[in-house]
Amino acid sequence: MWPSLVKGGIMGGLAMFLWGMVSWTLLPWHDASFLPLSDESAVTAVLAQNAPRRGVYVLPRAMLKDGKGDGPRAFIAYDERAPQSMARPMGGSLLINILGALCLTWLLIRVHLPYGGRVLAATAAGVFAGVVADLPAWNWWGFSTPYTIVSFVDRVLGGLVAGLVIAWVIEDRPLGRPRP
Repeated sequence: MWPSLVKGGIMGGLAMFLWGMVSWTLLPWHDASFLPLSDESAVTAVLAQNAPRRGVYVLPRAMLKDGKGDGPRAFIAYDERAPQSMARPMGGSLLINILGALCLTWLLIRVHLPYGGRVLAATAAGVFAGVVADLPAWNWWGFSTPYTIVSFVDRVLGGLVAGLVIAWVIEDRPLGRPRP
């Protein structure tokens, strides 16, 4: 099991990472789902004055306490010292994808399905990830429908890409035959 787990985790994680690079840099859909700010410099200045450190900020704060709040609603992931280089976040993303692929490989090793069934199961895991990650942000924080759809489809396709690779590299066992 260990060789298949490690091989599936590394190769599946690398496949997901490469898919992410294609999805974010070559396809226009993520960029098209973001709206431009009318004055980015002014917003940056207001954030610098009102968000003292890296963290997650929400508006209105009262909504967290009593479920009420009039006016605009915002969910802000803020980092006042974000690195200019993408090297560190890219390395972190690769490690995160490998960790996710290790979990998915572990699951696929245990389902005793043929190749196509394992790919379908991995794609279903992508659907699950989209349902539990993207839909709550759309529901609670007002993430736009175009952004939510793009993110959801991206997760499903990431599951498919990882599944194609992981299902190919893990050992094939007949249904019902236990793994050593």
